[in-house]
Amino acid sequence: MKDATPLMSLAHDQNNIQKVYFHCFTQCLSLFYQFKYQINIDGTVAAYRFPYLLAGDGVVFKQESEYYEHFYPELQPFVHYIPFKHDLSDLREKIQWARDNDDKVNDFLYVFI
Repeated sequence: MKDATPLMSLAHDQNNIQKVYFHCFTQCLSLFYQFKYQINIDGTVAAYRFPYLLAGDGVVFKQESEYYEHFYPELQPFVHYIPFKHDLSDLREKIQWARDNDDKVNDFLYVFI
């Protein structure tokens, strides 16, 4: 998965200040729900776990992507999820924004589709 390396570098660069958990398809979804921030990254297709992450109680960061699922038109950025660039170049900035705006981000947790 070509996108894994930048994400893992980001996690390493944070010096354990920010926990970043990489969502690998071999992991159990219940583990993801232990974290406030859920990072959704596509593979060779749209990430199948996205609707499951939305159903959890964390804030979902979604990678911009050419791939889509049938329900994507019903979703709104900064309402249902926080978007970040496909190349992950602004992911650190978006995580920091979420940390700095915890009150706004907590509103995401109560939006139902």
